[in-house]
Amino acid sequence: GMHVLGRIQEIREMDVILSLPGRIQAVVPITNISTPYSKLLDRLAQDEDIEVASMSTFLSIGDIFPCTIKEVTNDGSFKVTASLNPADLCSDIPLTGLCKGMVGLDYYSYITSY
Repeated sequence: GMHVLGRIQEIREMDVILSLPGRIQAVVPITNISTPYSKLLDRLAQDEDIEVASMSTFLSIGDIFPCTIKEVTNDGSFKVTASLNPADLCSDIPLTGLCKGMVGLDYYSYITSY
């Protein structure tokens, strides 16, 4: 998917609303936050007695994140689904683009290189 910077506009129980460039809004389902968080939610769904922090404990309104556009639908209303999961952001980086000692990504240069 396409990578853009999004600003957190609203944090709800089951999703996050992002504000994207061009006055576009995107929905990030709770399952598109991160792989470890999704695994915790799976365990919670299996009735395991575990504590899962709400998204508002680690996300704040106004935070800016790189995101991946997963789906755009237009069935009478325009809907954009996005992901904050780093696994989605990094999935199309070729192995040749990585080098020993790399810890993180320079997200700005990464998402503007497309």
